[in-house]
Amino acid sequence: GRVTLIAIPTLVTGSGRKLSSNEINFKWKRNGRVHGDDSGLGRNQLAVVASYLDIGDVYYEIEASAPEHNLIATKLLFVRPATPHIVFYENNPLLGIIYNRALKETYTLDKDEIALTAYPFAFDNKVVNDPNTSFQWGINGTAVEPGQPRNTIVLRRPVGVKGTSQVSLYAENSVRIFESASESLQINLGNENTNNVSF
Repeated sequence: GRVTLIAIPTLVTGSGRKLSSNEINFKWKRNGRVHGDDSGLGRNQLAVVASYLDIGDVYYEIEASAPEHNLIATKLLFVRPATPHIVFYENNPLLGIIYNRALKETYTLDKDEIALTAYPFAFDNKVVNDPNTSFQWGINGTAVEPGQPRNTIVLRRPVGVKGTSQVSLYAENSVRIFESASESLQINLGNENTNNVSF
């Protein structure tokens, strides 16, 4: 995945004036090694792409300085590689995606239909629109077509049917070999009957 580190220094001169980023020299380091091409006057951003070989924490250090004013500030940040995973959310027609309530393991369907939206985390931030990333939805082991956008699926409750059903999603990037994840969610239609239900 990709992240952009942005340094926002507060360097104040003796006269009380706060220096802008364009007046400050930035020196970026990764695990103690200087990123010369990304350092310099006004260079307060660093694009970070995790390496497949990174194991454990990687630390980045930023030094912001204004030698003519005898000012300097430093900051150390540890970045830990994360395992890709998928989180399901309800996509409500009135409220939109309910991000503050992730759906985990079991969900009771108490309405006629629900739209599920899935987000793969620790993937590239353009994962939903990335043509190299596939979304393979399934219900009780049978492949189903995704909705629009591809990370959304609509489930409709069959009239008069009770039981449970398993919704699954496998997301994979065909270019970044370690960007893949799978997750499933059991949909409960409101009783203890264990019959499988298809939507």
